[in-house]
Amino acid sequence: MRETILVVDDEADVVDLVRYHLNRAGFDVDVASSGMAALHTARQRRPDAIVLDIMLPQMSGTEVLQKLKLEIDTATIPVLILTAKGLLSERIAGLELGVDDYITKPFSPRELVLRVGNLLRRIRETRTVDTHVRRLREKLGGTAGRIVTVRGEGYRFLPQQSP
Repeated sequence: MRETILVVDDEADVVDLVRYHLNRAGFDVDVASSGMAALHTARQRRPDAIVLDIMLPQMSGTEVLQKLKLEIDTATIPVLILTAKGLLSERIAGLELGVDDYITKPFSPRELVLRVGNLLRRIRETRTVDTHVRRLREKLGGTAGRIVTVRGEGYRFLPQQSP
């Protein structure tokens, strides 16, 4: 099964270039051209990784990243920032928000593909656990909230509260 990468950028030329190279490397590619569309697609499709621009219409990439990291189903999706914002302070801010990698434009398509591949290799054990936990939550229905994600550590089961 091919892994899916969500590419979020409002520049059609960049999207076409990234999609072409990721497809050639064996990935399926979904595209979103705004922050709102990115959140919707990430929630619905749960991609294996996201390539995210910072400067987007409606909602910045930073806001998208913050929302993704706060939601249980999207918090563990690795995110690579691909942006023209290359100042050290901007890269550090992205890393502090939980970005997994950062590339500035102009960029090497080969480097981008290699970095996406590295992100996916790092999370393949972890994603197996995420998949099992997601299925378990689906089966638990209304009590699924008792399984909570502990960012950077894993999962925790909350005991039932006494009345």
